[in-house]
Amino acid sequence: MTTQKVKLTNHAISRRKERNIKMENVTIEYITNLPIYGTDSGCTKYLDMKELIVYYIRDNKIVTMISTNPIQMLRYYVIGITSNFITKKCGKLCDSKCKCLNFNNYCRDHSFKNCKHGINCNYIHVN
Repeated sequence: MTTQKVKLTNHAISRRKERNIKMENVTIEYITNLPIYGTDSGCTKYLDMKELIVYYIRDNKIVTMISTNPIQMLRYYVIGITSNFITKKCGKLCDSKCKCLNFNNYCRDHSFKNCKHGINCNYIHVN
């Protein structure tokens, strides 16, 4: 399997510098395997939950990117679930009243890597 080097538009290069986003060892394959938050103006928005970056991809090029905080990233993730871009189920009660669909059912402490309840937590953990 070959890895494609990531191509950035001039706008993306500018935003990367402006927002001080590091992109070591990032490939287009890595990005396209991330959860999808949504689409906008022909771009697919991918969520890098670990690095807290949203990549806007069109035609295998990064058009722009934003860095965000853990809570906003969690909100993007939930929006991705509610708009059917992310099909991950919470594993607790998934039906028409699924806990996955409500942002208030997610563990914010886990987003900041400091949840003290682990598997006993009453809230949904997103990695």
